[in-house]
Amino acid sequence: MLHIMSRQFEKLKDWFRFSTDESELDNKEDQLEALLPVADPETYARYAAAFATIIETDVTCVAVTGPYGAGKTSLINAFRNNYPKQKFIRISLATFEGDDEKSISSDRIEKSILQQLIYSAGRKELEYSRFKKIRTPTWLRTKAFFLSVFAIATGAALHYWEKLEGFVAQANSLQEYVLTGSVALVWLILFVAILHGILKASAGLSIKKLSLKNAEIETEDKSKESVFNKHLDEIVYFFQETPCDVVVIEDLDRFGKTEIFTKIREINQLINANPDVRPNYTKPIVFLFAIRDDLFKGKDRTKFFDLLIPVVPFVSSGNAYDVLYNKLEKAGLRVALQDKFLRQVTVYVTDNRHLVNIVNEYSLYRRILSDTNLDPNKLFAIILYKVFFPSDFGKLHMNEGILAKLVGELQERRLKKRELLSQELQQINEVETQAREGQIRSREALACAYVGAIQRRHHGSIRNIHHAGGQRTSIYGDAELILTALQTSTDIQLLNAQNQRVAQIPRSDLEQAIHPGLSVEDRLRKIDRAAQLENEGIAARRVAVKRELRDARYIPMKRVFSAEEITERVAAFEHGDLFVYLVTEGYLGEDYDYYTSYFHKGATTRADREFVQRFNKSDEIPFGEKIDTPSEILLILDDGLFGKPQGFNITIVDHVLGEAAAFHRPRLVEGVKAFPNEAFRFLEAYYVEGEYPEKLLWTLIEAWDDFLDTTAGCSNPLPHMKEILKRAKDSTIATRRHPSTFTQLIEQSAPDIFDCPELVRRLPLLAESGLLISDIRFPNLPNEDRSAAIEHVVNHALWKITPMNVATILAWNGVDSEVAQSQMFVSLEKAPSTVVDHVYGQINDFVKSCFLKVDSTVAEPQDGVEKLLSKQGLEESIGERVIDRQDARLRFLNVPKHYWTKIVEEGKFAIDWQNFEELLDESEDLQQISSVFRSDDVSAGLANDRKQIQPELFSFLVNFDEMKLESYKKLIGPDLGSIAEFPIEIEREKKLHLIRSGMIELSQETYGVLEGDAELRVALIEEQFSTFQENVDDWPLDEMELSGLIKSSVPQDAKSKLLLKAGSIEFEGDEPLLQEVFQILTSPNTSIGDFADDYVERVISAVASFDAAKLLVCMIAQWDEAKVMSVLQKIGSPYDEIANYGKRPTFDETEVNVDLAKALRDKGFISQYKQDEKGIRIITKTKDPSEHSNSAQQTDT
Repeated sequence: MLHIMSRQFEKLKDWFRFSTDESELDNKEDQLEALLPVADPETYARYAAAFATIIETDVTCVAVTGPYGAGKTSLINAFRNNYPKQKFIRISLATFEGDDEKSISSDRIEKSILQQLIYSAGRKELEYSRFKKIRTPTWLRTKAFFLSVFAIATGAALHYWEKLEGFVAQANSLQEYVLTGSVALVWLILFVAILHGILKASAGLSIKKLSLKNAEIETEDKSKESVFNKHLDEIVYFFQETPCDVVVIEDLDRFGKTEIFTKIREINQLINANPDVRPNYTKPIVFLFAIRDDLFKGKDRTKFFDLLIPVVPFVSSGNAYDVLYNKLEKAGLRVALQDKFLRQVTVYVTDNRHLVNIVNEYSLYRRILSDTNLDPNKLFAIILYKVFFPSDFGKLHMNEGILAKLVGELQERRLKKRELLSQELQQINEVETQAREGQIRSREALACAYVGAIQRRHHGSIRNIHHAGGQRTSIYGDAELILTALQTSTDIQLLNAQNQRVAQIPRSDLEQAIHPGLSVEDRLRKIDRAAQLENEGIAARRVAVKRELRDARYIPMKRVFSAEEITERVAAFEHGDLFVYLVTEGYLGEDYDYYTSYFHKGATTRADREFVQRFNKSDEIPFGEKIDTPSEILLILDDGLFGKPQGFNITIVDHVLGEAAAFHRPRLVEGVKAFPNEAFRFLEAYYVEGEYPEKLLWTLIEAWDDFLDTTAGCSNPLPHMKEILKRAKDSTIATRRHPSTFTQLIEQSAPDIFDCPELVRRLPLLAESGLLISDIRFPNLPNEDRSAAIEHVVNHALWKITPMNVATILAWNGVDSEVAQSQMFVSLEKAPSTVVDHVYGQINDFVKSCFLKVDSTVAEPQDGVEKLLSKQGLEESIGERVIDRQDARLRFLNVPKHYWTKIVEEGKFAIDWQNFEELLDESEDLQQISSVFRSDDVSAGLANDRKQIQPELFSFLVNFDEMKLESYKKLIGPDLGSIAEFPIEIEREKKLHLIRSGMIELSQETYGVLEGDAELRVALIEEQFSTFQENVDDWPLDEMELSGLIKSSVPQDAKSKLLLKAGSIEFEGDEPLLQEVFQILTSPNTSIGDFADDYVERVISAVASFDAAKLLVCMIAQWDEAKVMSVLQKIGSPYDEIANYGKRPTFDETEVNVDLAKALRDKGFISQYKQDEKGIRIITKTKDPSEHSNSAQQTDT
């Protein structure tokens, strides 16, 4: 118990100590400094000698001069204090009316001076003045008492008159005289008092108007003379009855009327010259004026005043800061006020009273508004605003005035700022979308697009375009010139190389074709904005804009209104630049309510009240509408707050998501369910500007089972999907299963959703969902983050098998784009195992939706196609489609057998001997191998691959008569193998090819098989001639076969032997044979004499004359002259002339002709021959020897 009491006692002591300290501080701040002029002895000491002159000399009109607030009044007060015996009368003409001081009439001023003079004296001192004063009656109670006694006594006397008469009757004469005298004395005193009062009351009265029944008499003069002149006697009377040495007149200078000073000076002279005023004094009455320096110009000052005392200002703009600092320090108010701020604002303070008033009001406001959260600098600014702009401050509480209007416009400006930022954010998104979609993003590209569109629409030769102003611009010129031409014309005229107009195209048609819905100017603005964003860095700018958008609700007034704008509004204010400074520096703002009125619990601000009113009227309210006291709004609107979409306010939701208002969260969720369209638009704003987006999403996900799917199905789901994936709990994402609206949207829009590193890191959470992303390019990510995203997708098999995704993975794996297309399957097998497993697991889907869809995959290498066809699970029909489409030639053993027939049918096999040998070994269907070799391509392909092949395959090919002859000739050769048995069933030309190729041996069996076919036998003998020569008799020849051999390529001597053996051979109609016989007979190695003369003569007759002459040369040695001459005649021209004796024919000089002439001469068949420039001349005999012989025989006879 004692312990508890001790603790309570300690608490009591602490409370008392705190209260004492606080009380001391409050007392210090409560000690306000009066605004009255202070008689400072130290300051007065500097002017004492000057003021002593007033007392010590006979000056009558003195001026204390100085600017407003210089301390003139303070010095005058000190002057009065230093001369207490002097009688001072003070007249002040300070006016606080709103009228222009310059327009106040002189009569009003004179009347005010007169009133202050009269009322400065007591009533008794001016008892007979016409200006009567109201006074409280002296001895009122005493008079009332006596009057009551008198009345009671009189009443009693009347009531008891009879008794009184009896009393008087009984009195003696002395008593009677005393009683009568007393009564008479009382009545006399009463009468005198009443008469005195009447006389005093009537003093100064004048009759202005006397009214009778039908007439009025005016007695008062209504002249226009001034108040001073009209009441001059009153003024003189005043100074006669009132002791006065110095009359102090202040603030008369503010009216700017110097004529008043002249009248006062005249009064001063008049009074001092009047002996009734100062009969006992030699010192004149001094009129002391406190005026500005600039009231009188030049010499007027010295003419008017007897003495001028200038006052140096106590406070100026130069020392105002130091004075203010000291006053605040003395009052204990200096703490927390910024030094820079004070230095700035004291520039506008040049009056000590201003400073004192500012400090006083600041002290009082600070004590009354005892909120530690208030900014002292802002409070001080409010005081400055109140002091310097009192009219505007007075209007503030009625939501009027300049400051109130600025605050009223602030929210509207904020909304406009938020709209602009939202538009910029949309532009950034559009730029990124355009970059992904490859849209025109440069001025150069836009110009090229227009030129291309023009050329496509007009197929002629277009060189220039003609546009407004008569100018021509080349379509091959500068892009900017082309764009300028487009912007200045509504119709584009097309000119050819000769500048002749050939066509005209409306610009709108081109715009619709290139960028529908936009003009050239619109598109250029978008391009320029996109370029600016690129220069600034799109990602960085997006972050900055989002941050600005979040802060836009609370953007201070100093950043909303420019100094120029505020200056224009306060142009009528004196010291308007101070107002501008206070606003633009943030000292005056929308929170002025906190600094101008008490704060009560439950109080709402102007913004809050406007929100409630608009809510109740169901007006459209921006989500970012500023609210100052959300807790009060919740109390006011209670259950109805989220019963309207207007309740979706960022500040309110921030408050609801805080710990203090958690019980409102179910209502918030119900509101989101009730108004999903407005709710999702609100969520978009809240993600950017709200304080608890993560907590809000958690709340909605936990309280609303369908929230994720509803989100994915809303009108603009992407921002919500991003925030959910970024902020939702891991378990929320990991437990989602496909198909659902949520997962389907991720499948379709993954590149647009996963556009930042935070989202990329969440991809593994979808591993068990079963979704497959359609596009894994992630173009919105930087390279490093993009690589990480693809890695997550690959590792967790989250990608759908599409050509684009496969290309993306291969590119990520370092495969060149062309290789990725043309070698897709080969490249995939080199990818990470997760990729391979994913593809193998969906091999049919891969082939149908990917492999067969990409044109370039027709060039897939052989091993890629073979591996693809060999994959387990691949449907045969799909595999056959691959075979049918691909360019690759396959090896039979590398693909399943069920594809062989299709491979053969489509000719998609590898053309090499090994592949066909394997096919022949493994296939039980010879039709397949037959189909292969029916192809010319196969023969052509194998023709260059010369090597020994399997005997079985070689035998098959040799006997394969379905092969085209040319292919057969190209393919079949001795380097492939040897023929064991002559192929009987193949066509004759193929047999001939085999013989010519040396692949058929000359044997009795073969020779017998070829019986009846002279050509084949000749070809065989020709190829196997050595065998034939060994024993010619073993190979009987008929005439056709002999003829064939003579025409063959066998050696010449062999031909000669064969011909000699045969003796002769018919050559009629067979020119080649004839030539061969001729060659045999004319050969140096031939013994022509072994042949019958008639056969030789037949040959000579059959061949051409030239050849005949040559053959004849060989026979001249064996024949006589007559035979030779006979043959020459058979040979014909020109050789037949030789047989004509006595002629001298000339022949061309050829080797044959020379040999002929020589042989004839040597044999004596001609006389001689000569060779000259004309050729060979044959000199025949003069006579025919046969004729000479006949003649001789006749003579002998």
